Amino acid sequence: MKRAHATYRLASVGLVAVLLFLAGLAIVNATTTRTAADAVERETALSDAYGQAAQALSAQQREAQSPAPRRGRFDDHVVAFREALQNARLRGDAGEAREVAALTRAHEDYLTALMASGPAAGGSPAVWERFERLDRRLAEVARARRLRAADRVYDLSQRGDATFVRTIVAFSAGLLLLGLFGGLIRAFQQRRRAAEAAQVQGERDLAAVARATRELSNNLDETSARTEICRATVEVSNALMAVLWEPDRDGWGLKVSAAAGAAVPAGLTGLVLPLSDEGSGVLRAYATAEWLLVSDLAADPLVAHPLERVPGAVSALYRPVIRDGVALGVLVVSWTRRITTISDRVAAVTSLLAQEASVAIERTELVARLRAASRVDELTGLMNRLAYDHELPRELARSRRDARPVCAARIVIPGAEPDGGARDRVLTDLTRRWRGDLRLTDVLARYDDGEFALILPACTLADGLMVAERLRSAAPDATASVGCWDGVESAQELLGRIGAELEPQPVLAARR
Repeated sequence: MKRAHATYRLASVGLVAVLLFLAGLAIVNATTTRTAADAVERETALSDAYGQAAQALSAQQREAQSPAPRRGRFDDHVVAFREALQNARLRGDAGEAREVAALTRAHEDYLTALMASGPAAGGSPAVWERFERLDRRLAEVARARRLRAADRVYDLSQRGDATFVRTIVAFSAGLLLLGLFGGLIRAFQQRRRAAEAAQVQGERDLAAVARATRELSNNLDETSARTEICRATVEVSNALMAVLWEPDRDGWGLKVSAAAGAAVPAGLTGLVLPLSDEGSGVLRAYATAEWLLVSDLAADPLVAHPLERVPGAVSALYRPVIRDGVALGVLVVSWTRRITTISDRVAAVTSLLAQEASVAIERTELVARLRAASRVDELTGLMNRLAYDHELPRELARSRRDARPVCAARIVIPGAEPDGGARDRVLTDLTRRWRGDLRLTDVLARYDDGEFALILPACTLADGLMVAERLRSAAPDATASVGCWDGVESAQELLGRIGAELEPQPVLAARR
């Protein structure tokens, strides 16, 4: 009886000790969880602030490139940029303040270059270089904060696992008083293996996301960054294949812009899925901007489109790529096994990769628009000097390859200084008439304020003289010079030779 009583008292003391230990663990866990949650919220807010600054910077550049920039709207975008950086400074620590100060100085450098360049400054090389450098830095900082937030989330989950392991150990220790020592050892070993596996998987996930982020920040190529995102998706989800669908340029349907995995069919990239087709999970996810998980592809009639059939695929996840509430594409993940639910880990990492895909799509579109705008003369809509200097060497190379002649010409309109709106109207009228007199293969560019340059493929010197005279006759006071490429000289040497032959009187100079 005394032995039983002693055993009861010992068990009671052990149970109370376990309960006290669990209560202490709960308090510690709640405190650390709150601290980690606050850190996640802070890093997320910093990422959003830098993202808003990047959007405001892009809006400034677009406004600066517009044909009729409005100073008031441009100033509003500048204020929005500064407010976003101010929010980041208030949210961050001393290191964040130094980062904000550096970004502010870079922005002031960009504004200075923009103001110094005058009209059409948004497309000048100096402004474009500063914009691209600042935009890339903002993207890097925002992604760094997102990765830091992901690290915080991962640390929080690891703390929860460790707390759970300690709880099991403490509870098993109490049961040890009743003879369950073997169960304690087994539970401890299982939890440790699970924690180690989760840690290894988490490190792999972060490494895959980091590779995709680095590829996106270091490369503006349309394909490589998207392919890396698909490759990272396959790795973190242990999938058969990942495919990224985006709207095609004609707006006719969705096309495959990138794919990665063990079963990517030949010729998949570039295939277009018409928007009018039915039985497509891709179109359904794109239209609804909602996740779609199909556990059995063979039996679901809503995803019966032949372009979505992947050999060996059993289940698929259709994850829309969303930016500012608008679907920009669809990321499709396929598995060779039946998937009924998506784990929190796969869902979280897939969301991060889909966000990176949206950044890649938006950035590529912005860069394409800015590059196109930087090569067009705003007044006449013709190529500008930058585009002409890029096109002439290419045309000379084609002439050498095809063994055919090519001529270049320059036409100067008198009056170097613009005469307000009247001179602008004269130049636009002339270019409109000249376009009608040229072939589709001919190139006409505004080389300077009152100077125009031409490239005439498959054109002899005699034919080039006739074309130049016909164009020059539309402006009687103009001076024109034509040169036929000799097959040896460079593009700059050809232009220099033609320029040296220009005279101040309305004559037509020509030399072979």
